[in-house]
Amino acid sequence: EKISKSSSSYDETIDLAANEEGEFFLIFYDEFSNILKFGKSKDGLSYDLSEIDGFGEYASLTIGENEKPRVVYNHEKTLRYASYNGKQWQVEEINDTSAGEKSIRLKVGKKSPVPQLVYLNDSDQIIHSIRESEGLWSKSIVSTAKGEVSLALDKNDLPRIAYQGLNDDKIHYVRRLEKTRNGLKTAWIDDVPDSSNSSGTANSMAIDKINRTHIAYYDETHGSIKYYVEPYYFKYTADLEGKNRNAISGGDDAVDKSIEIKIPRKNRVEKIGEKCPDNS
Repeated sequence: EKISKSSSSYDETIDLAANEEGEFFLIFYDEFSNILKFGKSKDGLSYDLSEIDGFGEYASLTIGENEKPRVVYNHEKTLRYASYNGKQWQVEEINDTSAGEKSIRLKVGKKSPVPQLVYLNDSDQIIHSIRESEGLWSKSIVSTAKGEVSLALDKNDLPRIAYQGLNDDKIHYVRRLEKTRNGLKTAWIDDVPDSSNSSGTANSMAIDKINRTHIAYYDETHGSIKYYVEPYYFKYTADLEGKNRNAISGGDDAVDKSIEIKIPRKNRVEKIGEKCPDNS
């Protein structure tokens, strides 16, 4: 279904979400008119379009409390946060001019409907930020990375992040703990689920109902998409091109830009991507 009649290109800003009522929400950046647009649909076929802001790239869309859409995006190297009240968008700036044109991910907690986001700044640092109040966001440096950064919240609304390490080119998985054995109130625990080089440039993360982390990521060295599940007592990384798996074609033309993952039922490894050309 064609949503916009504009002949413009949409750069890298397209995101889709749905609420429990079955409504669909879409955001995209119309490069021709320099407008970040929002679409709402009751059936996923026809969308009512409106404007969020005059410029907005690398945006992330999520659904917050009371089924309200929330968006974070780059506005000329300044992060902006927008929430929809059912009639109009309320926009505020996040006081950080170092965000650059990098990966941005937004989530809203279920236990406490507080927005959280991660993004890469101009120094290739992963910044985790929580909205304390209107216009006030707390920030902490998690690590350094390249490529895409993924964010998911666990059952306690604590963040988990997947990324490719800046120095080792490996897929990393970091989670935040509120209490640790050595008495620290908070700590970031970093792990490397796969020792393959050049892995994790593209990645996507989700958490299942028993609080396990699932990560899909691209292994550039082997030209394949891999799927990681976090069991309770051991790590398990499944190459989707291995035996008894749903194969995904690898090689130079494999998926290397973005990967979307949905939690498979009964923890089965399922097909999560299609063969795509570069820069798709």
